[in-house]
Amino acid sequence: QGNYHPLTTFTYMIEFFLVGKSPYLFHITNLFFHLSNVILVFFFIYLLSNKRKEVALIAAIIFGIHPMHVESVAWISERKDVMYTFFFLISLIYYLKYSDEEKNKSKNYIISVLAFLFSLLCKSAAVCLPLVLFVIDYLRKKEIRFSLLTGKIPFFLLALIFGIIAIFSQKDMGAIQNLTPIFTVTQRFFIVCYAFTVYIIKFFVPVNLTAFYTYPDIVEDMLPIEYYICPAFVLFVIALVYLSIKKTKIVLAGLAFFLFSILLVLQILPVGGAILAERYTYVPYIGIGYIIGMFYVYIKDNKIKYLPLLKILLIAYGIYFSISTWKRIDVWEKGDVLFIDALEKDPDLSLAINNIGLYYLKWEKNYNQAYYWYSKTISKDAKNYSAW
Repeated sequence: QGNYHPLTTFTYMIEFFLVGKSPYLFHITNLFFHLSNVILVFFFIYLLSNKRKEVALIAAIIFGIHPMHVESVAWISERKDVMYTFFFLISLIYYLKYSDEEKNKSKNYIISVLAFLFSLLCKSAAVCLPLVLFVIDYLRKKEIRFSLLTGKIPFFLLALIFGIIAIFSQKDMGAIQNLTPIFTVTQRFFIVCYAFTVYIIKFFVPVNLTAFYTYPDIVEDMLPIEYYICPAFVLFVIALVYLSIKKTKIVLAGLAFFLFSILLVLQILPVGGAILAERYTYVPYIGIGYIIGMFYVYIKDNKIKYLPLLKILLIAYGIYFSISTWKRIDVWEKGDVLFIDALEKDPDLSLAINNIGLYYLKWEKNYNQAYYWYSKTISKDAKNYSAW
């Protein structure tokens, strides 16, 4: 099906053997992995921040309730996200233990490598982990020595093998698209800047969420105006990181974690039919959560007068995220609800119109509704052969 994730598929096989098509066990499994990941984020950030519980708690709560993560948990088919993250975090935790502790170094290292292997067997997106290890080394002030680089060889070898497997499996199914005839190199640059900007903004203001973020229309060889503004935002982030380096490593490390873990889906290499997806933020947002947590302890440790205001702001954000997530879960309950929600955000989304027709045809057996939505699809896109 265009993806190689045998361990994830194995869990589906077990569940189907036990309960058939009943969805409850499938959802419970997703929720189990997500809650486990919340705990693992806490322990990972706890170790990364030199055992600061406040940082770990803030990062774990943000991870657990962020509205952008609903897609990864509520959508059964995105089991691979919650599963690969589970082993991904275990690998990072044991690499930290390997880096920080003198005891059981070989054991911790082997567990880290094996957990990375299991993560790759759940989803190929885990190939970014070796780059994240350098973020840990940077925070631990490790000098770039030969031994430091050779220790990464097993990680990079595994990443290379599974990266090649992913490319061939997705290429055969058309998941990796050749967009050269549609977008020039310059236009693709603006698209990458746009995706990066939207991911950052939606961390703080997760509004207008949708299951489909489509590519923009080209009008007279021009992208929409917002695409040309986004490079300025990227430059602003770069300047912010540069100015922060003299005082702290936190901002660079957190954003590097974010960038390394989202790099493969920033549409530098076009993957799938969407410009971005909410599920792609599941791991990367941990890096930004780490920055927020460290900012809080900086304000607290230095007894800055804005601490009460920051506490109120974090609580308000927690309430806002919780309510938004609760509402967003309802959108993922049924196919027609999901696609109608997508249409409200983008009325010209022919894919959503077609999928509503498919939903009524296949699941509801409501042929009048199916005919109505398929006809609407054809009026938008006469070349849609599946609608015909």
